[in-house]
Amino acid sequence: MGHQVLLVERSPFPRPHVGEAMSPGVWDLLDLSQARSAVEALDVAHSTGARVRWIDHYEQLIDPPIGRLGFTVNRGEFDRALLETARAAGAAVLQPARVTSVERTASGWQIELSSHERTRTVRARFLADASGRSSRFRGRRIPTSPHTIALDGLWSFDHSENFQTHIEARREGWYWGAHLPGRTYRAMAFIDPDLLRQHQISKPGLDAFYRKLLSRTRILSALEAPHLKEPVMARDATCYFETTPIDSTSIKLGEAAFAIDPLSSSGVQKALQTALTGSVAINTILKGGDAAAAIDFYLDNHRRSVTQHAEWATSHYSEHRQNKGGSFWLRRARQPSSTDRQHSRANAKEYRGEPVRLAPKVRLVRVPCAVGDRVEMHEAFFHPAMARPIAFVNGIDVAPLVAGLATAAAGYSDFGSPWSPNEPHAAIISWLVRHGVLETASPSFQG
Repeated sequence: MGHQVLLVERSPFPRPHVGEAMSPGVWDLLDLSQARSAVEALDVAHSTGARVRWIDHYEQLIDPPIGRLGFTVNRGEFDRALLETARAAGAAVLQPARVTSVERTASGWQIELSSHERTRTVRARFLADASGRSSRFRGRRIPTSPHTIALDGLWSFDHSENFQTHIEARREGWYWGAHLPGRTYRAMAFIDPDLLRQHQISKPGLDAFYRKLLSRTRILSALEAPHLKEPVMARDATCYFETTPIDSTSIKLGEAAFAIDPLSSSGVQKALQTALTGSVAINTILKGGDAAAAIDFYLDNHRRSVTQHAEWATSHYSEHRQNKGGSFWLRRARQPSSTDRQHSRANAKEYRGEPVRLAPKVRLVRVPCAVGDRVEMHEAFFHPAMARPIAFVNGIDVAPLVAGLATAAAGYSDFGSPWSPNEPHAAIISWLVRHGVLETASPSFQG
């Protein structure tokens, strides 16, 4: 986008890092950031499905979506591939280096850096913080889950019966295991910190306690001769969000902005999404665009993501029945709601070419949208059954088309070329009907 960028990284790469599981949606984001080829060159382990014991003690075998495989990586190599992609795109990289002081100035930021026993001063118009949970620029963080600890162990093995991910729920928490490249296996136990206090477990006793917990499960059952490669780590896995992740000269990205439940296995995907969304907002601000719209755009995406992931997590914790009276599950589950503001797919209608009209309560609003590499205020439509206003469907601006229906019912043939029955417009009409924005006109309607 023409900006001068300095990327400061504290650790030399590759370095050990958790978060190796990648959801299928990561590939689309790697395409957008031009990093797909670099990641495809890595040694990855593709998921062959999952063995899940969640609702009760019965095991479910879940196949991966056709054509959309998740995968696991060595995170040190994955992060290095992204770093080299940034360098190839023109970013200057200072690594290893650490921030010793930060000062906000009238023109942006003054940052003191230490690298190879040297110090330097960097002045910047804009500061992007992507330093994760340990962010030194932390503002006000609001937890969106009970305090959660992940006991994390890396295993080697001689042979494996299968290469499926394993997920298992127990009374004290839940467990996850997945194969990594290089005949290694990551197994994690997600528990309340109270469990460690109840059993008076300190750091020297973590390995033994972790092994005891895993012995009650089938997480390691597919491995022949598993061997714990390194000491067990206790990591914070609590979900949270920053209340102010962006202003006119700074932004927080990834886990510096918010952390989602590890049950989703989509933390990396969400971090990449914040980076791409944030880059559009930053570009708008730095190039003299509508800064207020850019900030609102990023804040709206931030709040919506936090809410959606929190609701998704509590919904899945509520599905567990076998130990639903246990304190771990009571703290994370929610009571079933008598109302659901989302549009019901069970009642959704399929479009078959009938005349359509605008559904009642649909209204046009102006919202900040990403248009190319900038944020602009744009007309969108909103319906109470929708989670948010929509301006584009499949990349097509639909607000003008919806506005044309605002006066009266119109036949399909009356829309002219923008509403021709050819793809992609027929698919968009179907989408609008299916989501309750358009409804089919009465059978007596005469076009």
